[in-house]
Amino acid sequence: NRLKKNLFGVVDLKPILKREQSVLIEYYLTEKEEEDEDFNSKKPYGIEVVKKQKIDGVTYREIKRVNDMSDDAENLKKLLSILYRNSVTPITVGDVLEDLAVK
Repeated sequence: NRLKKNLFGVVDLKPILKREQSVLIEYYLTEKEEEDEDFNSKKPYGIEVVKKQKIDGVTYREIKRVNDMSDDAENLKKLLSILYRNSVTPITVGDVLEDLAVK
């Protein structure tokens, strides 16, 4: 199984949080390629949200990945657009997906 990540967008929370250093949130559309003949090259799509923050020269990452969400990349791009516009962080992705009834 291979996972391809396509960057959808990046939000810098620095101006919102009024901090000196950037806090970046990256949004990805993921595509899992099944190489098993039974799957007929099915490519289930998912999302990944990554928060990157540098503190005292060390970069910290929070990552939330949800695989196998849909066979329709366009629907997940719409979802990523909502997450991006609202600066949703990895920790809150699960709650937002629940609120949107996407599982």
